[in-house]
Amino acid sequence: MTCRKDVGANELEAYFTVSGEDHLLRVFFHHVDIFRVIDDVHLPLEEHGQKTVGHVPNYFAHRVEGSPFWAAQREVLAVVRPGSTHYRFVTGGNCLDVISPDEPSFSWVS
Repeated sequence: MTCRKDVGANELEAYFTVSGEDHLLRVFFHHVDIFRVIDDVHLPLEEHGQKTVGHVPNYFAHRVEGSPFWAAQREVLAVVRPGSTHYRFVTGGNCLDVISPDEPSFSWVS
């Protein structure tokens, strides 16, 4: 994550390997307020009893609503950064949660 004081943004770049691809998938957010990386084993414990709607199996990028992670931040961010959204990227062992007012962009890189 880099802080660009000249434009008032905390940029986040994350790189993912994709099976069968020679390139990395770059996910970029122009501005991120909060992010975390956790082991995906912890997700079922954190979200026990929650109904999952709209989850697409075998897809690693998701826009998430109503998660405990977002609920803990929502009150403050609703005032400071209205329009912020919780994005989740789940790989074969890790999970990247991002709260941002901006949608991510995706690109392939060498």
